[in-house]
Amino acid sequence: MGAPGYLQTNGANLKKRVGVYYLNDDYNGEWENLGIGNVHVDYFENSEEIGLYVLDDEENDVILSHRFSREDIYQKQDDKLILWDDITLSFEDVADCSYIW
Repeated sequence: MGAPGYLQTNGANLKKRVGVYYLNDDYNGEWENLGIGNVHVDYFENSEEIGLYVLDDEENDVILSHRFSREDIYQKQDDKLILWDDITLSFEDVADCSYIW
């Protein structure tokens, strides 16, 4: 099931388990854990823009919704991390990280 109001999903996305972290400048630049869930990539609802969202494992709440942007600089590190701005996705599986990358 998709994330209503965020992305449309056609069921083709397989679950990719990921931790979502935010670099919190208010707390000496420490990484804050926003939650663990499954990441999906798809078109945003009623849009031609593509992005990703992460749904919480237990409550199915949206942890992260992000529209891909040419202005953002995305990096892949250590085979299991994707970073941009103040956000890091930490993948449980190397193959899942590579698939999303």
